[in-house]
Amino acid sequence: MSLPRKQTRLYITQMKSKKRFRSYILSICLLIIVFVLATNLTISAKARHYVVSLEEASGLEADCILALGCLVYPSGRVSELLKDRLHTTAELYNEGASQKILVSGDGSHTGNNETAAMLAFLLEQEVPPEDIFCDPHGYSTYDSARRTRDVFGAKRVVVVTQGFHVQRAVYNLRALGVDAYGVAAEPRWNHGRLMLKNNAREVIARSLAVVTAGIVKPLPVFNDGSTVRLDGDGRGTH
Repeated sequence: MSLPRKQTRLYITQMKSKKRFRSYILSICLLIIVFVLATNLTISAKARHYVVSLEEASGLEADCILALGCLVYPSGRVSELLKDRLHTTAELYNEGASQKILVSGDGSHTGNNETAAMLAFLLEQEVPPEDIFCDPHGYSTYDSARRTRDVFGAKRVVVVTQGFHVQRAVYNLRALGVDAYGVAAEPRWNHGRLMLKNNAREVIARSLAVVTAGIVKPLPVFNDGSTVRLDGDGRGTH
């Protein structure tokens, strides 16, 4: 009789352990969901009122228009998403939102150098080269925001990116004390599934932004202490 009792007690213990484990996993999942929802709502609450139209941005007299980089093909051709950003950037410049443009992205690669491709595109739009500044070390939205403040000394900025990304970009800048306004790039092409993928990824990226820009505020990946004056000639950064 003793053996079945031992087996029964062992079985009950195992079932309780499994139940506790499932409870732990469920609790962790619920905490993650709450954290993601809370951080996404935080960014929306703090940034949505600073997302403006192109017409509204034209009267801001910002220190610069910040164009954030994204995919550039190995041939050096800018992607459709980046074209939208750069067209909107050129329109803002022509409308007088700022006299200077700062293109910020990953310039560490030869073929798909984001800042080089962005510069070339804006020059094709007849933006004067002296009014375009390049930051090839904008490896993330946070790095671009931090370097815009620390390296280029911008205090008021109009940042241009897609609608799914613009609130996070504004949040990063404002969390660092920059008077930032966002303009969503007007889509000129049907980006389809790409936009769905980016919207899904943005949910997690927003949570990370609250931790990075809102709490930790680390130095950017590249930080050599150099500074650039936006009231000078941008060709020295090309």
